[in-house]
Amino acid sequence: SATVTTLAVNNGTLTLAATNDRIADTANVSVAAGAVLAPAVNETVATLSLTGTLSGSSTFTAATTLETGASVQANLGGSSLTVNGNATLTGTAAATTVALDGGTLTLSSANRLASTANVTLAAPATLQLGGNQTLGSILGAGSIALGSATLTHTGTTATSFAGTLSGTGGLLKQGTG
Repeated sequence: SATVTTLAVNNGTLTLAATNDRIADTANVSVAAGAVLAPAVNETVATLSLTGTLSGSSTFTAATTLETGASVQANLGGSSLTVNGNATLTGTAAATTVALDGGTLTLSSANRLASTANVTLAAPATLQLGGNQTLGSILGAGSIALGSATLTHTGTTATSFAGTLSGTGGLLKQGTG
């Protein structure tokens, strides 16, 4: 059973290998700018505060994931993802609640966010697509940089998006919301 309840990776690379559950499910984990956390197996923790890099092919699940200038190359589990600065998502995020409070979240390719994700963009935050993306809902006043991608909205609840869409891509509305 894991006993580490607070983990701070302040520099260098920390690789978690061999077995699941190296860190307690109630742990608070932080990764500083320039540092790398590389879990080789799936991990679940309470919170992840990321300004550095999360790498690997495993899934790192956190009840709250905060990205501030982060690079996420692994997959994120959990129910919520909050972005406060420029961040890149190369892996996938299973979060159903995504809040872009500031900066730009760059999705490296298609369908990085869960197709059921409810995304809120606060001005002047930006969601930058790297390929086609399906979302459950879009609301707020930020910006969406489509590039040449298509953004599909499948929500069944009415929401209001007062932000801007840019690029040559498109917006496809499906669902009753």
